[in-house]
Amino acid sequence: GLRDFASHASGARIITSLTSATSAKHMAIQDRSVRKWWKEWKHMETRTVQPPETALMPDLGPTDCWPTSTFSGYLGVQLSEPANITHITIDHIAKKLAPDIRMAPRLIECWKEYIDHRLALIPLGQVEYDIHAETHIQHFPLQFYGKQKFDRVIFHFLDNWGSQECTCIYRVRVH
Repeated sequence: GLRDFASHASGARIITSLTSATSAKHMAIQDRSVRKWWKEWKHMETRTVQPPETALMPDLGPTDCWPTSTFSGYLGVQLSEPANITHITIDHIAKKLAPDIRMAPRLIECWKEYIDHRLALIPLGQVEYDIHAETHIQHFPLQFYGKQKFDRVIFHFLDNWGSQECTCIYRVRVH
């Protein structure tokens, strides 16, 4: 597969100043099975909401998402190294496992920032994550990219599939 420059394991990090707030109230799982419900209920006081770094990790369990504080939000990523980016991949949990598929991102803009960090943001393109597609891991070519390498990407999650509460971001990849 393509190398992921947004992998936490390879050194990518969240840019806090370019990332939206995390939902303080969102419980990432609302599973209907009694055993899991009881386990969640018992540990509810100690449960923590996942941080933005979750979106840079490969786990795709029901609780492995970063919830934005509203239906839209930003995720700033310091790539593992400067790269010429041509594609992104958006991972979401499989539809049949999703506690609320309406929280899946829908329209997503991707921007790059030049290495000198003067906040010169350049659009890379807009994609639509499709909850009705055959796969929950979706790969997108970017419309606008040049040959210049850069090391910062900003994802703007414009909306989701109908939730007013938050948008759950499971994983983003940059290739």
